Amino acid sequence: MNAEQTDVGADTPMHAPHIDIPEGVKQTAVSSLEQIKDVYERLRANTEAMSEVVEKSSSKAVEDTAGLHTKMIEAFRVNLTASLDLAGELAASKSLPEMIGVWTRFARRQFETFTAQCKDFWSLGQQMMSDTAKPIAGLSRGIDRAASS
Repeated sequence: MNAEQTDVGADTPMHAPHIDIPEGVKQTAVSSLEQIKDVYERLRANTEAMSEVVEKSSSKAVEDTAGLHTKMIEAFRVNLTASLDLAGELAASKSLPEMIGVWTRFARRQFETFTAQCKDFWSLGQQMMSDTAKPIAGLSRGIDRAASS
């Protein structure tokens, strides 16, 4: 053994023997790298698309939730006002039959109001789910198309 081969920590590195790589192996390696790059680009593009869809869906959900909160606050205000009006009318009543009439009218109005509020909330909830799911459904179709290509 000469000094160059045994002294690993020396200034002169060990040299590996020269090996010629066959052209077919080089072409296969280049082709594989190109395929990997292509797959990576498609994955990157799909990931970006998914991020955009999630952002849009989340943004729409936040916007719709704010609308739902506004509607809930309005319903609370309407119901509270009706209850305070009832208390005032009951206090102003002069007889038991008059109080029963006030209470009956209030109950009928509140039932109608409550029914309308429930329909509004149900409709808004369905719209929120639809608005939130639309971008995700579109993404799913896009991914299916990308996977088949």
